[in-house]
Amino acid sequence: MVRLLLLTVLLLRAHGAPAGPPGPAAPALPMEGGCSVAPPEDGVLRLQGEAVVLSFPMFESRLELLDTASLTATWLIAKDDGMAEGGAYRDRGRVQQRANQLWLLPAQVADSGSYTCMYRKRSVCVSGSIRLRVVASRSAAAGQLSYPVGVVVGERLCLPCPLVRDFNHTELTWSKDPGPTPSPAGSFRQAGVCLLIPAVRRAHAGAYTCRLRAHIDDRQYEVSRSVTLEVEGEDDEDEGAPYR
Repeated sequence: MVRLLLLTVLLLRAHGAPAGPPGPAAPALPMEGGCSVAPPEDGVLRLQGEAVVLSFPMFESRLELLDTASLTATWLIAKDDGMAEGGAYRDRGRVQQRANQLWLLPAQVADSGSYTCMYRKRSVCVSGSIRLRVVASRSAAAGQLSYPVGVVVGERLCLPCPLVRDFNHTELTWSKDPGPTPSPAGSFRQAGVCLLIPAVRRAHAGAYTCRLRAHIDDRQYEVSRSVTLEVEGEDDEDEGAPYR
C-alpha cells in the first residue's frame, strides 16, 4: 500500500492531480507585513545548467480555498535577498516571471536561496515561499536528487519522470545508470513520461535517469530527473532474467 501511494504521488507530480470535490473551509493564515502567509512549499533541488520552473502549488491551493483567485490580480515573485536586478522579474531574460511561476533558463548555483510569491488584489494580500538549491553536479547533491520508488518482483510498473509537466517532453529518453538502459525484447517500453516494465525483476533495481530537451522561446534546454528503483522479493527461478 505504501509503495502504491509513493508511485501515485510521483504520477500526480508528473501529470498533475485531477480536480476533486470542494474541501473544508481554510483555517485563518498568520499575518506578516499586511499579508496572509501560506505554509512554505517543499524545497527544490536542481542541477546547474538545466531549465528550472519554480511553482507554488501549496500557496495556490490556499488561494483556491480562500476563493481569491482572479485574472485581474497582481503576482510578484522575488528572491528574499533582494529584488531581481534592481526590480521585479520580467518575462524575458535568463530569469523570467511567467504569471505565478519563475522560470530559470538555465539555472545557476547563484540562484540558490529563498523565493517569495505574493498575490495582491485590492485589499487582499497573500504570500508563499519556496527554497531552491542549485548544485553544480549530481555528486554535489550526495544522492538527494533521486526520487525513491519501491516495487515487488513481478509487478507491472509505470515508472514516471517526476515534475516535468511544465515542459515539452516529446524528446524524453530514459537511461539506467551508469550506462544506457538495456532494452531486450519485452523488458522495457516507454509511454509518454513513463518507463514501462511489464514484469519487474531483481535485475531492474537501480538508478534511472530521464532526460528531455525542453523547447522554450526557440531555444533548447536540458531537464533531467533521477529515480531509484528498489525491488523487494525474489525472482521466479523458472523465468529468465531480463538482462545481465
